[in-house]
Amino acid sequence: MAPFHSWSFIFKTHNKIVGSPALNLVGNTLIKDSGMLFDGAKTFAETSISVSDCLQDPGQCLNGFSMGTKVKLDEACMSYKEPRYIVDSGARSLTTRGVSVYIVNGNLFFELATAKKAWKLCT
Repeated sequence: MAPFHSWSFIFKTHNKIVGSPALNLVGNTLIKDSGMLFDGAKTFAETSISVSDCLQDPGQCLNGFSMGTKVKLDEACMSYKEPRYIVDSGARSLTTRGVSVYIVNGNLFFELATAKKAWKLCT
């Protein structure tokens, strides 16, 4: 099965990351060691996705949901007291839907919320 969304963070064009859909880059992002550096506050990537999209509402994923990424985290992430998001489309409670991946207190969290159920994993 082909992915619905796909992005490669090894090059940028006109402050965008080519993909489906394109990501808009905010701030002075740097490409280093076959990847892109973001601080999540002054540098990040964003886009708009339809509310009926699987990433916004995983309950719409008739064939299931999967996500893959390669992320390198620096030592500073071990001291984050507030969540720092890697991916966020809104999974925060049963009243919202989406997917969220974030770091807080040295732990990596993955949350997925549909209209009927929410999951939260921590590593």
